[in-house]
Amino acid sequence: TAVFGNSNLKIVNIDNYDLRLESYFKNGDDASISFYYKNFKNHIELINSGGVTWQNVDKSRIYGIELEGKKVITKNLDFRANLTLSKSETEYIRTRFEIDGGVKNYIPLDTVKRDMFGQAPYVLNAMMTYTSDSSGFTATVSYNVQGPRLVIVSDLKELPNIYEMPRHMVDIKFSKRLGRHFNVSLTIRDLFNTP
Repeated sequence: TAVFGNSNLKIVNIDNYDLRLESYFKNGDDASISFYYKNFKNHIELINSGGVTWQNVDKSRIYGIELEGKKVITKNLDFRANLTLSKSETEYIRTRFEIDGGVKNYIPLDTVKRDMFGQAPYVLNAMMTYTSDSSGFTATVSYNVQGPRLVIVSDLKELPNIYEMPRHMVDIKFSKRLGRHFNVSLTIRDLFNTP
């Protein structure tokens, strides 16, 4: 696939609004809920219009809720998780990309509304951690999954948008303190080699 740069890209402007409520408990547990809204102008997206390039889009927005918490199971074992649910939308003018005499031209076709580039409708992270302060040993198992994410946007009606589908990722990490200044660790990423 031919890849073209775009020297006309503009810097994205973002209006960001958040409301967060948190609660902390004496036993070390905590919980929070966040509501957010983000309004983007000139969001940069990867566009396929016969060749791949980057392009600003007129308007994008995303809003949602995030739940987060920590549960202390024993003195050495805790569980943490967060879940984000979001809705995104992009509105832009679909163009046809042409090069004429070495000059890039974008010819307007129609107005499109669709999911925002790079934004998953949900993200779930969870982590179980065992810590032994006396021996300086830590073991962590983590899990991550995110919803279908638009990764290449088609600027042509006959070409489909390309999505990265959900992958259930499990990672494991062991860490051991060696003296006061050193640490050694072993990390196993994507334990199940998820396609």
